[in-house]
Amino acid sequence: MIARKDSLNSHDRFAAGLLQMPQHMRRLLQLLLPAELLRVMQLNRMQRCSELLLDDKLRKRQADALYRIPILGGDQIWLYVIFEHKSWQDPLTALQLLTYMTSLMHHLLRRRQRLAAVIPIVIYHGREPWKTALTLRQLVRVPEVLRGFLPDHQVLLLDLPRADDRIFTGPVDYVARLRTLIAGQLRSQLPEQLLQILCLIAEDSSEKSSHKSLIQDILRYVSEVARPEQAGQLLAVALAGLQLDSEDGMKSALDVWKEKWRLEAIQEGLKAGRKKGWQEGRQKGLQEGLQEGEKAGLVLQIRSVQRALRLPLQPESELRALPLQDLRQLAWSLYDRLPE
Repeated sequence: MIARKDSLNSHDRFAAGLLQMPQHMRRLLQLLLPAELLRVMQLNRMQRCSELLLDDKLRKRQADALYRIPILGGDQIWLYVIFEHKSWQDPLTALQLLTYMTSLMHHLLRRRQRLAAVIPIVIYHGREPWKTALTLRQLVRVPEVLRGFLPDHQVLLLDLPRADDRIFTGPVDYVARLRTLIAGQLRSQLPEQLLQILCLIAEDSSEKSSHKSLIQDILRYVSEVARPEQAGQLLAVALAGLQLDSEDGMKSALDVWKEKWRLEAIQEGLKAGRKKGWQEGRQKGLQEGLQEGEKAGLVLQIRSVQRALRLPLQPESELRALPLQDLRQLAWSLYDRLPE
C-alpha cells in the first residue's frame, strides 16, 4: 500500500486484511506466477514495504499492497509486486496501475536505489467477468500505426469468482478470506456460503489460535454487505457455525454483530414496510397506511426468522390479521429464541 486510502468501502476493508498478510500473498504468488519466475525469486524473504513509501510525494498514489522480493544470483536486485483489489470494473484501472509503477520508480530514484521490475496484480471479485482494459495499449483507442508509442506492460488478473480451484488451496485463513470475498460480492447465496466457510474453519485443527480474529473479520464484513432480508438466516447460520468450534472465545466474536443484526434487520424491514405503507396510504389515509407498512415489514422479519429457526412458517394472511402490537411482540420473541 503506497498510501492508505482515505475512504474504504466494506469490500476494500476486508480485502486489505488479506492483502497485507505476507504469508497469504506468498501463497498467491506461488499459484499465480510461472515456474521459471518462481525459481529465481526468494519468496521466503518477501517483505511488505508499504510503510517505506509514506512520504509526502506519494500520499496520493494509493495501491492496496506493495511487496518486494530479492532475486537469486543478483547483488541487491529486487522484484516489486503491487496488489490492487477491485470489487468493480474501474475503467481507469490501466492508468491507475501505471501511476503506481511510475510513482514507485521515482521513489526508488529519490532513495538512490536501483530501478526494479514491477509485477502489478489485480484481484477482482465482481459479479461479471472482467472485461476492462488493464494496460494503456488496451485502454487508448488509436490507429494501429500509433500503438507502438503507448506504454505497455504485463498485468496479472485474478478473477476470483471464475478462478481455478487450485487458487483456493492453502491455509484455512487464506482460503476462508478468499471465499468470503466472493460470497460478500455475489450475496445471493450468502447464508449457505457463510455456513460452508464457518464449517471449513471449524474443521481446521492447526490454526485454532487465529480463528477468533478470522471469524470476527468475516462476520463484520458479512454484516456490512448482506441484504436486510437475509438477517434471520445469517444469525442462525453464524450461531450454528460457531457451535461447531470448541474454543470458548468464539461466541464472543458474535455478540456485537448479533445485536447489530437483531436491531438493524427489523429497522430495515420496517423501513421497507413503511415505504410500502406510504404508497398504500395515499388511498387509505397516512396513519393507516404507515401502520399497514409497519405490519408488512414485521411480517417479512417474522417469516425470515421462523425459516432460520426451522419453525413452521405462518401464512402471511394469518400474520397480517394480528394486531400491530402482537406482531411486534412476536418478532422480538422469535429473535430471543435464536441460540446463544
